[in-house]
Amino acid sequence: MTEKEKGGCGCLTIIALIVIISQVQYCEQERNNEELLKKWESGWRPPAEWYEPTGNLCDATVLEWKAASERDRLATCGEWLRRWWKGGATIKKYKTTDDLKLDAQRMLTELDAAVSGPENDKANVNKVATLVAMLMKLIDN
Repeated sequence: MTEKEKGGCGCLTIIALIVIISQVQYCEQERNNEELLKKWESGWRPPAEWYEPTGNLCDATVLEWKAASERDRLATCGEWLRRWWKGGATIKKYKTTDDLKLDAQRMLTELDAAVSGPENDKANVNKVATLVAMLMKLIDN
């Protein structure tokens, strides 16, 4: 056997190994998909991210804001920041949702303090949130 003929067999072996490995990975993925489908059918759902549900309080009154869960209020603060960032209004340029979450948490604390009294219960929380964000220097005036 010549050197050229030996090299050709090595290439075929490598190609065969690649095909076998990809088939094994495909089978493992299929098995994982089947397991996930069974879990889903039994009622399991993946945990929601901190920003879900997304901003369902953006147009709420202060009274509705106060009655909402902390999770919904945090998601809404995140939604406002996301919108302002997309519109170019934020001073900080966010790289990840985790970066945005830190400011959303700070904003939630300040906004809750700003609306703690009963005098603004009928006001639109979006307007108060905008003022809070300006005072916190999260967005430009």
